[in-house]
Amino acid sequence: MDDWLATPAYVLLLPTGAAMVAIGGLSFRLHWIQWAMGLWVLAVLCGAFGYSPALRAQIRAVDGEGVGSPAARRLAVRGYVWSAILGVMVVAILVLMVFKPA
Repeated sequence: MDDWLATPAYVLLLPTGAAMVAIGGLSFRLHWIQWAMGLWVLAVLCGAFGYSPALRAQIRAVDGEGVGSPAARRLAVRGYVWSAILGVMVVAILVLMVFKPA
């Protein structure tokens, strides 16, 4: 479900965000927009190369060894860590979008 719902949603954030900047008469040179876009790129990379592989490995471990296996538990922790990192980035983007610091 992550690959079919969350990933396309993250990808759609770029064109919709760019459209909002254009419609709002803002500039991509504003520092808060540059920071938000940079964090978005970082979040996409962390999702693609951190969270998604951890999730796929966890699913394989659960399918092969069961939910309580040491590998599944270890991979669950890895997924939680990536989730927390992504959550912090998304909240930081939200703060930038709401407060628009100079």
